Amino acid sequence: MRPFTFPGFVPPLRQCGDVLFSLLTHKTPSVAFFRSVWVLLSLLALCALSGCAQLVANQIEQANASVSVTSTTDTTATQAIYCSEAMSDCINYLYRPPTVTPASLQYTVALTADANQHRQKTLHLSADWQGLYRGTVVLIHGQGNNKRSWLPTMAYFNYLGLHTFAPDLIGHGDSQGVRAYGVKDGILIADFIRQQLAGLPRPIIVVGHSIGALAAVKAATHTPSIDALALLAPMRRFDEATIPVARTYSPWLSRFISNATLKAGAELAALRAGVSLRQTDMLLDIPQLTIPILIYGAASDTISNLSMEQSWHQPNILRVLNENETHLSVVMVGEDEHHALARLLNQVAGTNN
Repeated sequence: MRPFTFPGFVPPLRQCGDVLFSLLTHKTPSVAFFRSVWVLLSLLALCALSGCAQLVANQIEQANASVSVTSTTDTTATQAIYCSEAMSDCINYLYRPPTVTPASLQYTVALTADANQHRQKTLHLSADWQGLYRGTVVLIHGQGNNKRSWLPTMAYFNYLGLHTFAPDLIGHGDSQGVRAYGVKDGILIADFIRQQLAGLPRPIIVVGHSIGALAAVKAATHTPSIDALALLAPMRRFDEATIPVARTYSPWLSRFISNATLKAGAELAALRAGVSLRQTDMLLDIPQLTIPILIYGAASDTISNLSMEQSWHQPNILRVLNENETHLSVVMVGEDEHHALARLLNQVAGTNN
């Protein structure tokens, strides 16, 4: 499995961090070590020739997360494609209908990002929860990830009686195009909801993780068809998030690339996609929304804006903090997250009983 690179660093940069760690801890050199030294020297040469900010921007544009989410429950889904006539863009998506069987839901779900990041959750729902709600859920993944990371969570919502859709963001998974960092994605998903989900049960609830939370917020500002949002570890403004990403996933390398360079690289990547940094700050859009919003994750997650309590202080917002979560683990629903989601569902989705 390739090293996890969410959302801004591809394997060569991660390798460089490993090299620096080896140098500082006096590990015995190996062939792989000397190969990584060459990668580091190449990186420094590229910085000298083209500028480190440009190199960081290139890595952000190419980053693909190696995240494996496995579950003991059924995760089969139908794949389809939607092309927007208004935007001339297409997105691939997965669909799963509500579950008729089994009588209860019990699963263990595990997430592996690399050798050092493995999280596991369990969930057991009795038959009382089966088909309890009605409605439709759209799940939006984070930067560098893809729609398949949601398969176990789709099965969770299906058991509760909800239709589920999980699209690939532009330039991710099976969707082509230049990555838009949640901004253009949100407009496209709003169009997808208007055109494709018109005949499906309301409410329509959009769940977004990290940069997918930004796309969810953008979508809600572009269509009244969205009835509620669930924002999981919502991302800070794009350039501000890049710094804790580097510190978290490439800590040694981040000592040698300044915060200013990381932010400049993020701004350049956004600029090349036709996106301003202001557009990536979801907290500027939140005051426009009056629909129910759940935000969930850990305040200690520095990639997320969850710690900015005053910015989330609105009567329509439910802020649930769980310090046992990480930036990635929120894509899996365990007991704690289920109870948080149920509070939103009880408010907007009614019951079929």
